[in-house]
Amino acid sequence: MSWPGDDDPDDAADEARLFREAVRGVRPLRSGAPPQRPPRISPRARFTRADRAAVLRESLDGTSVDPALAGGDELVFRRLQVQPTVLRRLRGGEYRVEREIDLHGLTAAEAKHALREFLIEALERR
Repeated sequence: MSWPGDDDPDDAADEARLFREAVRGVRPLRSGAPPQRPPRISPRARFTRADRAAVLRESLDGTSVDPALAGGDELVFRRLQVQPTVLRRLRGGEYRVEREIDLHGLTAAEAKHALREFLIEALERR
């Protein structure tokens, strides 16, 4: 009967022989510096590149930008029920901000949908 820690010389010799047979023909690795990996791109840089690619795709698509805004002009609309002074105060920042929506990183279609949901929720809170 064998106990842990008991070393049988025959078993040790067999183990050594089996090991030598298993590694026959194997050469040691050359020592030295490990191969260099390409530098990791920071998540912010990766996101920026993805944004640029998305903007490029949308600009080539032709359907994502309203032609009225293509020249960089500001688009202003006021319903007849809204007084001009209300619009002027709104543009001048005289009203307190109660809620915000962040549309960065969204496509035009996603931004329209998110804005629509935001306005519906705002009307329900009134």
